[in-house]
Amino acid sequence: GIDAHVGAQGHFNSGYLPPPGVLQRRLDSLAEAGGEVWITELDVDQPDVNERATQYENALKIFYGHPAVRGVIVWGFWDQAHWKPNASLADGPNCEPNAAGLAWNRLVKQDWITNETFAVVDTDDIITFDAFHGDYDLTVKENGNVIK
Repeated sequence: GIDAHVGAQGHFNSGYLPPPGVLQRRLDSLAEAGGEVWITELDVDQPDVNERATQYENALKIFYGHPAVRGVIVWGFWDQAHWKPNASLADGPNCEPNAAGLAWNRLVKQDWITNETFAVVDTDDIITFDAFHGDYDLTVKENGNVIK
């Protein structure tokens, strides 16, 4: 079989972001090819930076939550070098994160990071936990020493 990879540009103009159900159905259609889906060239052109932050967050949650989506690439982030300055994640000469950039950072660097420590109470070799789709590295320690 052919291992398909699909890239979907994500330019949302004039602050219009399709409703979550529409985005979900579009991703489902792309996933029917049977391979990975990449969201490329993501930008949300919205003059109101707080509304822009909300729209970036809504889009990212749909993209990140879809099992076929393997990654999201933003198409520019700094208003001083962005083809659509009203889609920036950072502004000004010092490239300071704006509300949209802070939302992006919170999602990617805090909310969606799994960094947990679990005490094993059973002697089974099976450990289960709920997490987002993706690959994980697991380190098993006993008395502070790595055993696996």
